[in-house]
Amino acid sequence: MRTVFVTGVLIALCHPAAFGQHDHDDEHGHADLEVGKTATNQIAVEFDFDDAFEVPPVDGPLLFGCALDDPGFMTLDEDEPDEGLFMLPNGTEIAFELVSIDPGLVIYTPGFGDTIDTPGETFVIGTVPFDVHPTWHIDSMDAAWDPDGTYSFTFRLFDPSGTCDPTGDLTATVVCAEPGACCLPDGECEDGEFEEACEDEGGEFLGEGSTCSADACEVPGACCLPDGECEFEHEDHCADEGGVFMGENVPCTPSTCAAAEVEPVPTVSTSGMMLLCVLLVAGLMIAGNRRVKA
Repeated sequence: MRTVFVTGVLIALCHPAAFGQHDHDDEHGHADLEVGKTATNQIAVEFDFDDAFEVPPVDGPLLFGCALDDPGFMTLDEDEPDEGLFMLPNGTEIAFELVSIDPGLVIYTPGFGDTIDTPGETFVIGTVPFDVHPTWHIDSMDAAWDPDGTYSFTFRLFDPSGTCDPTGDLTATVVCAEPGACCLPDGECEDGEFEEACEDEGGEFLGEGSTCSADACEVPGACCLPDGECEFEHEDHCADEGGVFMGENVPCTPSTCAAAEVEPVPTVSTSGMMLLCVLLVAGLMIAGNRRVKA
């Protein structure tokens, strides 16, 4: 595998697939795997494969363990020439082939039409344009079940007609993850967020299984900083910056910090700096004379 940087975005070219971070996040915070092609007509998948698919617990009646139908596969909706990625022509058929899979992990085709859990099995994702969501299932009924484990599978995408070259082998991971409460930067609390999605929004994740309560999240307010500026932030952060917190939900206005008793930032005047320099030089001279006499 070779790695190149293109306009500040890391693109990994796994012969011949390219993938990286994109912004199409669903309600669970997962970015869909976007399918396009390179300039040399090779199928490309844009996704950050360092991020695991987080799937929540399920308890029947059909599935047990952890399962979710996100992220899915969708077609790239615009050309990205700076990253070497381009839209596939409408009508192009794209298929999925399983290369390897960990025991305990099962993939269901959309609508639960087929089970994909044996290397070599394939299914047609769809014809461009598509937005298709298989179900990723960690089966608690399997002997390999580990609620804290990481399950991996390797796959490739190909064009059955042979018009486009297939991707190289791509490996993704799936983990059980229970959502919880997320404290957002504006002080609001949202239930049912996954940790990664919460942090992507600049929030603080309160833990798996946690729920929002009336006092779950600290409410931000006006913070008067030592330089006289006012910023809308949380009390703890304000204190860390040496500011004065003016109260929850207090807005920053031109007069908010006028009466705030902010500890001034220590400064040294020009004359004071000169005096310090003189004293330093004198001290060095005295020390030098003492050494000569000795």
